[in-house]
Amino acid sequence: MAPEIKEFMRSVINEMMPAHKLLGITLQDIDAGYALLSLPFRPELIGDPRSQRLHGGVIAAILDSAGGAAAMTTLSSPEDLLASIDIRIDYLEPGRTEDVLAEGKLHRNGKAIIMTSMRAWHAASGTTIAEARGVYRVRRKEDGKT
Repeated sequence: MAPEIKEFMRSVINEMMPAHKLLGITLQDIDAGYALLSLPFRPELIGDPRSQRLHGGVIAAILDSAGGAAAMTTLSSPEDLLASIDIRIDYLEPGRTEDVLAEGKLHRNGKAIIMTSMRAWHAASGTTIAEARGVYRVRRKEDGKT
């Protein structure tokens, strides 16, 4: 993937998506069919104050974003549209008060449907906390349906 395309995608993911800015999600790496995102821990992301565990919705958000970013690498025009259809998550370990990384990998790049797999883990320990599969709807400018 050309450096200027990577930088454009970094700008989209880091600067143009309000939810990412709110949660602190940033792009660490992107290439054809692959994306790596990070989420720094903040106390506001805790879902259960008794056990000090991350909210499952926060983990779901970074997983969906990682899958969506991997899917974005298939787009050929800024006018192409991409939307989540479905995401299935297996929570394997509780999210601790640590930074989280999530990667998305492309599995199918169809005309209208893109499928990805995602994994989230704690940056310091490498412990996988969740795995997911994502399905995204794509409308490409070349199809004349944007």
